[in-house]
Amino acid sequence: MTPREFYRQWANEKTTLPIFLQPWWLDAVCPDGTWDIAIVQNKDQKLIAALPFYRFNKKGIDVIGMPFLTPYMGIYIDYPAGQKLTTRNDYEKELIDQLTAQIPRVTYFQQKFFPPFQYGLPFFWKGYRLDWRYTYYLSLQKSKEELWDMMEGSARTQYQKTSKIVSVEKSDDTGTLYRLVNMTFNKQGLKTPYSLLQFDRLYNAVKAHSSGQIYLARINDSKQAVAGMFMVKDQDRVYNLVLGRDHVQDPGGSIHGILWTCIQEHLSTHNIFDFEGSMLEGPERMFRSFGSERIPVLQVTKYKSRWWKAMFALIGK
Repeated sequence: MTPREFYRQWANEKTTLPIFLQPWWLDAVCPDGTWDIAIVQNKDQKLIAALPFYRFNKKGIDVIGMPFLTPYMGIYIDYPAGQKLTTRNDYEKELIDQLTAQIPRVTYFQQKFFPPFQYGLPFFWKGYRLDWRYTYYLSLQKSKEELWDMMEGSARTQYQKTSKIVSVEKSDDTGTLYRLVNMTFNKQGLKTPYSLLQFDRLYNAVKAHSSGQIYLARINDSKQAVAGMFMVKDQDRVYNLVLGRDHVQDPGGSIHGILWTCIQEHLSTHNIFDFEGSMLEGPERMFRSFGSERIPVLQVTKYKSRWWKAMFALIGK
């Protein structure tokens, strides 16, 4: 049995595994055969650590990187119950060393780890570069009234004004959301980094596992969709995966309305709403207007050689 086959079998019984580490998710976002995994088993052949990775060739360069619409990957560790902190530190380092030894040698490696994982030193000691990105967390274990009070006054006012002319609905209309996402990328002078065909494949997998939904904001009079979101969820968290907006037709505040609707619908059923961060100033400002907490995300990078590091620096990687 290959490590990937063993992982599939193990994951079927691991209900607490984050959605982005689920084999079905990796199948949906990675072309056939392009994801693999490093695993560590204990003496009883039980899986105690895993590191999935997506390997692909980009313009002749061998790369391990992040699949589309997958904000986090990284290491999963199964910790023994009642483990002391000093023992835990040694345990983590030993497992990370075993996992990294299995990573194929490629020209360029980059992964963003799930926010709870912050122990990057074993990677640093092996020549990896450590960087930080940010996301924003909002507790879903608070009441609607508490969360409303936490929101900035200007955000509440904008939402109340917009909610009179825009309604939020659930939808399976991938084409409309993709059009809105395209508008958002085009406004930044960028091309959408995945196709509608790819998005459809992922959305179908998510719906098959009851793990996500599209939300659309429509103007009441014309029924025109002016903003949309694709969210996904696992047992613990709800993730704002992608947002799109018609910046011309949207009266403003439609994104706030979508986010607020989704947050309310998952109160008490999940622990955290993850705004899934942004390094752009505008979205970052909006996410923290909900009273959310800024959380660091560890990004680990490695180049095959100093020459390749210099080459990637020239192209901004």
